[in-house]
Amino acid sequence: MRRLLWMILTVSMTVICLIQCIDRVLYLASNPTRIVLEYNMPHQIRFPAVTICNYNRFRNSTINQSNRHRLPHLLRLMSPWHTQSTARQLNSRVQAINTTHDRQDDLKLLAQVGEQADIFIKYCIWNNQPDSCSAENFTLAYTEYGNCFTFNGDLVGNATLYQKHAGRSHGLRLVMNIEADEYTTMNPEPDIGLKFRIHEPDEPPDIEARGVAVPAGYHAFARLKYNEAIFLKEPFGKCNSRPLQYYHHYTRTGCKLECKTNRSIEICGCRTLYMPGSAPICTDKQMNQCFIHNLDKIENGECYCPTHCIWSSYDPKMTFAIMPTETITREEVIALGISADELQANTVINESLTNHLRKNFIFLDIYMEKLKYRTAKQDLSYTFNALLSDIGGQLGLFIGASILTMLEIGEYLMTKILSLCKTLHRPIKRSRNETADFIQTSNLKNNPVPV
Repeated sequence: MRRLLWMILTVSMTVICLIQCIDRVLYLASNPTRIVLEYNMPHQIRFPAVTICNYNRFRNSTINQSNRHRLPHLLRLMSPWHTQSTARQLNSRVQAINTTHDRQDDLKLLAQVGEQADIFIKYCIWNNQPDSCSAENFTLAYTEYGNCFTFNGDLVGNATLYQKHAGRSHGLRLVMNIEADEYTTMNPEPDIGLKFRIHEPDEPPDIEARGVAVPAGYHAFARLKYNEAIFLKEPFGKCNSRPLQYYHHYTRTGCKLECKTNRSIEICGCRTLYMPGSAPICTDKQMNQCFIHNLDKIENGECYCPTHCIWSSYDPKMTFAIMPTETITREEVIALGISADELQANTVINESLTNHLRKNFIFLDIYMEKLKYRTAKQDLSYTFNALLSDIGGQLGLFIGASILTMLEIGEYLMTKILSLCKTLHRPIKRSRNETADFIQTSNLKNNPVPV
C-alpha cells in the first residue's frame, strides 16, 4: 500500500511538471514583449524641422483678370476634398475659358500669387545669435495650404542643428506677417492666422492633419519635449520598413503620401500639387473628370505602411500671450524686421501701431523644454534563459530533480536496458554451443576412431 501511494504521488507530480514545462515552452514560442523606459540626459538634442503655412492661399494684391480664372484649379490641386463646393461655384467661369495651358504654368502662377517667404517671415533668430537666420534659411514646401516654408528641412544643405541649452533663448524665434488685408474669399476656411508643424527633417509636414494653429495678435510659445520609441521587428514585434520611391528615409507619413501619389498616377495619370515626384500635375480636365470622382479611392485605398522601428516625436506644448503692449515704440517694431516704409503706410491710414501688429503679426518661439528625453524600448519579456530557469524550478518543485539527477536517472535507465539486452542475448549463444557438441558426439558414435 505504501509503495502504491508513493507511485501515485510520483506519477502525479511528474504529469504536473510536464504540463508546466509545456506551458512555459508555448509561452516562449508566442514571443512575449515588454516596454522598457530609459531616461537620457545628453549634452544636446537635435532640433526638428519646422514647417509654417499661412491660412491664406493667394495674396489679394497679386490677383488680376488674367489669372483669376485659374485660381479655382490651383485650389483643387492643393486640397481637392475641401474645394469641391468652391469649384462648383466657379465652374461656369472655368469652363468659359480655354485651360489648355502648360502644366508648369501652375507652379509659376502659384509662385506669383502664393505666399512669399521674404514677406511672410519678417524676423528670424536661432540660438540667440544675431544674423543667424533669415527667410533664406527656409525652403519652399507645397502642401494643402499652398506655399509653405520649412526650417531645418531635409533639402537644406546646412549641417544638422542641435539645441545645446534648454529655454526659448536658445531655440528658434520668429515674427510672421500674415497680411490680413491680403486674404481672399477663396480660402476653404474662414480663419486668419498660420499653421505650423514640428516634424523630422526627412518627414513630410502633413500640415492638414497634424498642424498647430496660431491666431493673429498672439505670441505663441511651443515647448518641445522629445521622445523616442524603438520597436522589434517580426516575429517579435510588428514594426518594419521598406524603401520609398520619393524619400531617402522611411517614415509612415511619407509612405502614405507616396501611396496616394502612386494611386493618383495609376488612376488618372497625374498628381496634385502637394504630392511628391516628377509626374505631370493634373490639368483641369483630369481633376474634374478623374481625380474628383476617384477621390475616396485615391485617399483611402489600401497601402502597406508599417510602423517604423525607430519612432520619434517632439510633442509641442503650447502657451499663448497677447502682443504687443500698448506702449510699444517704432524702434522696437523696426528691430523685429518691420520696415519703416510699412510703418509710414500705417500712419497714413490712421491705424495705430498696436492694432496693426495685432491684426497682422504672430510671434512664435520654438524651443526644447529640457535637455532630456525618454526612450520607450520594446524588449523580449521572456527569453530562452528564463525558460531554462523555469523548467529547472518546476523539476525541483514537483519531483525534486536537477540536471545531475536527470543525468543520473538517464544513466541508470541506459544501464538497465543494456543489461536486459545482454540477458536476452546469452541464451541464444548457449543453444548454439550445445548444438555443436551434439553434432560432434553423433559423428564420433557413427565413425569411431580406430585404435
